[in-house]
Amino acid sequence: MRQLLGVRRPARPASPPALLRAFSGLRPALIGLFALAGSLAVAWIAVRRSKPPAPQPGDHAWFHSTATEVAAQQKTSVGVLLVLAAVAFYLLLPLLVLAARLLRRRAGRLARPVFAVAAGLAAAAVSIPVVALSIGFAPDGAPVWPAVAADSVTVLRACVPAALLLAVCAGVPWEARGSDRPSVTRKPGPC
Repeated sequence: MRQLLGVRRPARPASPPALLRAFSGLRPALIGLFALAGSLAVAWIAVRRSKPPAPQPGDHAWFHSTATEVAAQQKTSVGVLLVLAAVAFYLLLPLLVLAARLLRRRAGRLARPVFAVAAGLAAAAVSIPVVALSIGFAPDGAPVWPAVAADSVTVLRACVPAALLLAVCAGVPWEARGSDRPSVTRKPGPC
């Protein structure tokens, strides 16, 4: 009937892309802060696996190395740290978004500690491929699974308290519901 009368329907607003829909109801800057803190911790713990082994007694090759070789090794370790941090960040970000979306409705009063534990578990899960990548940068072939098991526990022990501190200071990455927000009432005054 509308077509006969020449009346057009109002255009529906375009739906946002899938990436933006994943962040609906969440605070992206805070999720990014949690992901940055977790990825830096994962990279800091994993980067030591990429370094050459320490000199053994009787091995005097390290004594004869030049300052340029030492500086090149330090630049390489900083580069490896940045690569590992970037990989950990891009693996950790979707896991934290998923955890925040799942916990937004279910966490209740324990939102901060529950999200801190979830962020620590996500960082420990991300540490598995990051440590394996770090071992790939190492000059000697070290066994992967013992290193992954040890470093994932270390990441869990480091990231849960850091995420809890961040959750206490900055809050959880989802918007507070209407009853959770503090109400601001104005008192009538002479003005």
